[in-house]
Amino acid sequence: MSFDPYPPKIQHPKTRNILIISILFLVLISWLGKLDKLSTEYIDDSLVKSTVAFGVARTLNAVISVCQSLTLGVGVANVTIGEVLNPVNNLVEDYASLMKLAIGSLIIQKLLVEIVSDTLFKILLSVSGVLLLTGFYFKNGMHLNFLSRLFLFFLFIRFSLALVIIMNSFVDHAFLDEKTQDDVEALSSLSHDIDTANQIQKISVADNKALSDQLLQLNAEEQSISNLLKKQHQLRENANKSVNKADENVRNAEEKLSLMQRLSDKDLSSLKSTASAKKKSLQLLEEQIEELEENMEAIQERKIYIENTLAGKPNSLMESIGMTVSDSMSSVKSLGDKFNAFSMKDKLEGAINGILNLMTLFLLKTMILPLIFLFALSKVTKSIWAIDVREILTNPSTPGIRD
Repeated sequence: MSFDPYPPKIQHPKTRNILIISILFLVLISWLGKLDKLSTEYIDDSLVKSTVAFGVARTLNAVISVCQSLTLGVGVANVTIGEVLNPVNNLVEDYASLMKLAIGSLIIQKLLVEIVSDTLFKILLSVSGVLLLTGFYFKNGMHLNFLSRLFLFFLFIRFSLALVIIMNSFVDHAFLDEKTQDDVEALSSLSHDIDTANQIQKISVADNKALSDQLLQLNAEEQSISNLLKKQHQLRENANKSVNKADENVRNAEEKLSLMQRLSDKDLSSLKSTASAKKKSLQLLEEQIEELEENMEAIQERKIYIENTLAGKPNSLMESIGMTVSDSMSSVKSLGDKFNAFSMKDKLEGAINGILNLMTLFLLKTMILPLIFLFALSKVTKSIWAIDVREILTNPSTPGIRD
């Protein structure tokens, strides 16, 4: 094996130069990590949305469980809502199970992106690229096909998952995301409607013991959430300080560097990544606090209703749905009409369609689409794998090559 800077059989230096520039560009993209950042941001956003959708499912499941004994009017007859809600409840449980798989799939994707974006894989891709560049200058292009396939192998490992996630994000934002949000909001609205229907029903004296037990449970939950909120507020205060410190570190580092140095400085990139991670943690903490506060408010409203019922006091039913009337009997009748069996039937039919849509959408964008894109990318890679690089460099009749 002899080294020749101008191998006689390589008749297309222009083609070789294009390949060299392409290899260097791909190695540079690998080290910059822009694709990794885009894919990670999409996964983080999808995890938040999937968790919210899962939380809505669990809330609806809990509300349905509470409302099993609720009765709705059908003319002069009554129907136990448990009979109507059981199929929906079973479907909600299946939906919750699917959401666990979707969240698990996203977590696995995020973990794999973090693995292939590690410095080790960047080094392996760079080394294979250098070996391929060197192979262009060996006489007769010896081992060129082996070196090109070695580079392609590490290229596929390094970029395939990030590209799959980015392509999936394009499809999601263009076609799926808005529909998903609408269905999640519809389910959340149904949960509120069922809970309101439950609150406007008269509760018999025989239910007082169950209400007392529920009140004790609500007190315990309220205390538990209150303690957790105190801890979360302290964590948020510490997280704010940490974010401010991280931003200050980034600003100090940028002041010491020129504009060109900022684009390639590893320490600055690391500081920015740290600051971004801390901001995301703070955002997640804010969402958790907001959710806890909403749960606390719901518990307090439920406690007031139970306490009034046990004391024989009338409940202000219209306040819970933002209405004001003077005649309490008319208000009960109005609400009864609103939540009659026919109205609830329409809502439940819409809920079933919404749940099925959400199951399909999350299955599609967290599992099926990534597999489809990965398969397509592997087919493209396989086609490139079959190319004889020496033929491209030496055959004058190769399509697309001009001297």
